[in-house]
Amino acid sequence: MSRIRLVPLQCPGCNHPLAAGVGEHLLATCDDCGTTCEVVRGVPMPRERTIYRPRSGSPTEFVPFWRFETRVEVRRREAAGMGQLFKDLFKPGQDGWQAELSFFVPALDVSLGAFQLLSLKMLRRGKDILEPWEPAPALPIHPTAMSMDEASRTLEFILLTIEAHQPDMLVHLDFSVDILASGVALIPATVTGKSVQLLV
Repeated sequence: MSRIRLVPLQCPGCNHPLAAGVGEHLLATCDDCGTTCEVVRGVPMPRERTIYRPRSGSPTEFVPFWRFETRVEVRRREAAGMGQLFKDLFKPGQDGWQAELSFFVPALDVSLGAFQLLSLKMLRRGKDILEPWEPAPALPIHPTAMSMDEASRTLEFILLTIEAHQPDMLVHLDFSVDILASGVALIPATVTGKSVQLLV
């Protein structure tokens, strides 16, 4: 009979033990050196991360988001009109509507409604008005539960969520999302139970 040997996760930066929670593709942050990793099939892989400055209030912790720099192209959209958010995000071109968008996808376990609200709020914020926080205070980081693969698959869902709130009747929608770069964003927030209030 073969024996199962449990191998503790260790930070690739300082070899300190990591508490990664349950799952194969979770974010984990080292309590000792602050390295942020994605745990892929039991192997911690470092990820680039940025800590952002709050615009107001005093955060109690950092909430982790996957950050995606993307190029989105709406090749065809047939409807009675185009909603305001689409007009704000996209610029018309000869072959459709194109934009380079920064998606911030919550990397924590929240309800579907909260996921949509947090994603749309951060999409409206975008990278242009978010300021890196250096040096940032040592605040706790909210436990994570979403993988890179899961996060990337939600980008189309976020765009379809925007589309679902347009004041017109959609007939046809053809679009693509190309991920140009990815990383980890730590967003200052106040968290009470399952209620998350972003302070950016």
